Amino acid sequence: MDMDYSKASGAVIHVTMGEDAPLSSMYMAIDAISSFLKKEARIIIGARIAPEFENRMRILVILTGIKLPIVEDVIKLKGMEEKKKRMYDIHEI
Repeated sequence: MDMDYSKASGAVIHVTMGEDAPLSSMYMAIDAISSFLKKEARIIIGARIAPEFENRMRILVILTGIKLPIVEDVIKLKGMEEKKKRMYDIHEI
């Protein structure tokens, strides 16, 4: 799906890595992901060491505040504009 990550208002980044992985590799990955987001985006980071991840790393990124044209079209088609106005941004919860 085509989307503009630079418009995200926030992100949750979770890293799972093996005991042998240097922390510097985690920081490099987080920096690389963060570089695609706007400077004022709120970023929450979590990490966990998992022995079964020897020699590898898994990164989960959840973005908020991105507008997708297809979703906006569905909202208009279904007449959900009023419901959308009552939704909250993750920062308001």
